[in-house]
Amino acid sequence: MPKTNLVHTPIPASVLAEVKAALSDALAKLEPYLVHLTPEERHGMAKVGEKGLSFVIKGGDYAAQFPGLRPAFLDYDDFVVDLGVLTTLRPLLQIIDSLQQAVDDTVMQAGSEAYTAMLMLYVYSREAAKAHAPNAQAVYDDLSARFPGGSSRKAAS
Repeated sequence: MPKTNLVHTPIPASVLAEVKAALSDALAKLEPYLVHLTPEERHGMAKVGEKGLSFVIKGGDYAAQFPGLRPAFLDYDDFVVDLGVLTTLRPLLQIIDSLQQAVDDTVMQAGSEAYTAMLMLYVYSREAAKAHAPNAQAVYDDLSARFPGGSSRKAAS
């Protein structure tokens, strides 16, 4: 069952401004170290999840302990940088993912609540128009444009 009326406190403009500034500042600070991939590049790339990370760390430990096992074409110094960036950014990504999920959930809930409220206004305006209430027909006609199939169903019945 959907949760209703969960969004009932407006977010102060000062809080939004602070958060936007902090996020913009964080992006600006990280930008020199970030890469941007195309969807095609992402598609063909090896992905590292929890199990893959464990494999990479364990392999890195072996590569450090036994340098003679490293292939000549493996740039170990680049690997160390890659592993450092990977392990440094993963906790940050978890925070960003949590923030993104919470913002997305809140936007979805607020949108659902707002849409449901206006559906109630729409239905009420329809009934008020039938009773010839002032302005009701104009409101109903304007809002009914959102549901273009409704008038053809009425005409058919």
